[in-house]
Amino acid sequence: MANVTGKQERMVVHLEIDGQHGYCGNLKALCDHWDKDALGVGYAYLRD
Repeated sequence: MANVTGKQERMVVHLEIDGQHGYCGNLKALCDHWDKDALGVGYAYLRD
């Protein structure tokens, strides 16, 4: 998506686990970095 100034909007997924912050560009990258046990849910659940 481009806005009037020509800048592109990007999605950032923020995750905080045990006081540590993580940032990913999409849900797939988040699930690739942290496993289902750490997140408590799987990729399919987050995607839906």
